[in-house]
Amino acid sequence: MPRVTSETRAPAERALLVLVHEDADLDIYSEEELTALTEAAGAEPAGTIHQRVSKPTSATYVGSGKVQEIFA
Repeated sequence: MPRVTSETRAPAERALLVLVHEDADLDIYSEEELTALTEAAGAEPAGTIHQRVSKPTSATYVGSGKVQEIFA
């Protein structure tokens, strides 16, 4: 079996984490858990964006301004 080294290992996928909820007190716990889940799935967190909403938008889950920020 070939030995896997940093030179032969495929680069990890990168993921932008988007946290959406009402309560700012949940940010730290939610971000830690989402980061751990992302890494467990084999991706590397590239950054985190927070969005506080009382009711998520049905089309995009976050507001249109936040969608522009995500794709910028």
